[in-house]
Amino acid sequence: MRDESEDILKSMDETFEIGRRAGARIVVSHHKCAGRSNFGRMRETLPKFSEAMKGSRKSLSTSIPTSPARRSCARTCCGAPTRC
Repeated sequence: MRDESEDILKSMDETFEIGRRAGARIVVSHHKCAGRSNFGRMRETLPKFSEAMKGSRKSLSTSIPTSPARRSCARTCCGAPTRC
């Protein structure tokens, strides 16, 4: 992906579009929103993976928490079974 900070949503769209056009599965390894100003943006990015998996698009993401605040994110804001 080209960007993991301010333009992360645009970067994700681009990545999924490339995979769609190529007929390839997309794997985003160690997904994160980089930079202090992007803290909490997983609420925006994680649903995009669910959207991308609908229909013919296939994607997979892993996220690695880097702080105690991020480890608690799934319980407090994302409602996802994985950590963010």
